[in-house]
Amino acid sequence: MNLWQRKLFRLLLGALLSSLTLLILYQTKWIRESLSLRRGTDEYMVQALDKVPASSWSCQGKGRGMICTYSNLCISSTLEDFVVTRDIEPAEPPPAVNIINADPSADLWWAPKIIQHSDLPREHAVYVNETVFVYGLYSPWHFSHMLFNGLIPLWQTMQEHGATRKSWTYRAMNFWGDPNSPALIDTDFITDAPDIVQNYWEAVTHKQQVRSRAPICFARAVVGTGNACSLEYCERPIYAKMYQSFRTQAAKFYSDHARWDMKAAHSNEHDMACVNSAVEEHIGSSERPMVIGFINRKSRNITNIPDAVNVIRDIAKRDHSSFLIRHIEFDHGCSLMSTEHVVRDLDILITPHGSQEGAAIYMKDNSVVLSIDHRGYWEPWFQWVMTAMGRRFYNFMCNDDSCLEFDPDTAKKLLLAEGIQLNREAVSRYISWKGVSPTEWLTEHLKSEGIGDTESYDTALRITYEYLKSAPRKIDLGRFSSFFSRIVREFGELSQLSFPEICRRGKCCGFSCQEKLGRNVFGSLADGRVKAWDGPVSPAGPDWHEDD
Repeated sequence: MNLWQRKLFRLLLGALLSSLTLLILYQTKWIRESLSLRRGTDEYMVQALDKVPASSWSCQGKGRGMICTYSNLCISSTLEDFVVTRDIEPAEPPPAVNIINADPSADLWWAPKIIQHSDLPREHAVYVNETVFVYGLYSPWHFSHMLFNGLIPLWQTMQEHGATRKSWTYRAMNFWGDPNSPALIDTDFITDAPDIVQNYWEAVTHKQQVRSRAPICFARAVVGTGNACSLEYCERPIYAKMYQSFRTQAAKFYSDHARWDMKAAHSNEHDMACVNSAVEEHIGSSERPMVIGFINRKSRNITNIPDAVNVIRDIAKRDHSSFLIRHIEFDHGCSLMSTEHVVRDLDILITPHGSQEGAAIYMKDNSVVLSIDHRGYWEPWFQWVMTAMGRRFYNFMCNDDSCLEFDPDTAKKLLLAEGIQLNREAVSRYISWKGVSPTEWLTEHLKSEGIGDTESYDTALRITYEYLKSAPRKIDLGRFSSFFSRIVREFGELSQLSFPEICRRGKCCGFSCQEKLGRNVFGSLADGRVKAWDGPVSPAGPDWHEDD
């Protein structure tokens, strides 16, 4: 071998050794990264990827409501999520499953890719002898959407498929994710195992771990939640007993003092804000007072809560009753654990319409939620979920001029966002309700600017809807006094009844609740197939009226 050949040999040998060293280090890092996922379970092993058994799958349901069960599903950020098939088998792809629980426009379809055995890379994988539940979230950062369109459907699916404290979860997709708005979901009271997420910005709790590059393969996987929720657009219901078990599990988990102290010590200021800022006042001397919660917020602010509390004082004095008033606010943050803590003993919750009303999931069965709406605005979203979970719910709107509160700054901001410039006097006329509604006033103004009738009305309706939703509001104190007194007087008797029986008496949902009662409580709609409550299909009971 001449000199140049020896030099070339040394260069090639050095390059080969360097490559092997880098490969070993790379493999070691992959394995180490995978081992970091062992938190929550010891039932794992590291093995060559080509030793992972072949996958199989079967599905139940159809269309948007399909759920598929897999054996040997692998999750990886570099190889993507995949299943393994034998080379002799045709590579028939698994069906795509909708993993979002919302209306059809939000459906997201997930399926693992197929890798044939001979095409598996020479890598190592962590094999976990447990079940992983693959799910999606419609809106991780919106408290009530996260709960009722995400976490609770996941809980129901886990209960139906034999989940244990060692079962893993994997959030494979978000419909409406936002890196600037952290997810509110926490699975700590559901499972001790990790919740795998796709992106670093989604990992906001100690349970959430970003999908690793190295494959992690599960002996079993359940994909999808069957497009389940209590809204009219879902394919299957959340059963009332599942809401009850969800609340029971959370209460049991978070009421453990040692666990609470440990988690509170490791929680940030945002997560504990609603606990640390809560203020209580006692009315009357009973050792077992009725507990009343007021949740207020910066937008949609109820401006006369002190006056409403004085009304309650007058009722207590007149009827020789006792109340514990708890003032709660979520504007500066509240984790699931903290939410459960501040509302678990509430008998009545009074709050403006909004996401925070979802906290009622942690309240007592048959408790009452009064949703305070601005004149001209209400929506039925919470009627759907409250009738399914067993909370008595009433949209309390004041249509009297004395209840009006105004927010010209918000109105002007919404108008400018649509390219509409009004001076302050015109904005005040727009939101004044003097003679006409805000929608009617703005429609006529836009028509005077040369905009067509239909476009004028649609634009005015859209802007006004957002304004009335966000505007401050007052409680109609005269109506509140008589209605609150009636609720308190009937509370003991009604709390002994089943929720469907309360609904039969017309005391569970108002106003305009027939569709929700027919779907969720009595089953008189949709042939009873999305009925949340046990019992035979029957005609819907009446709406709840204040003067009944």
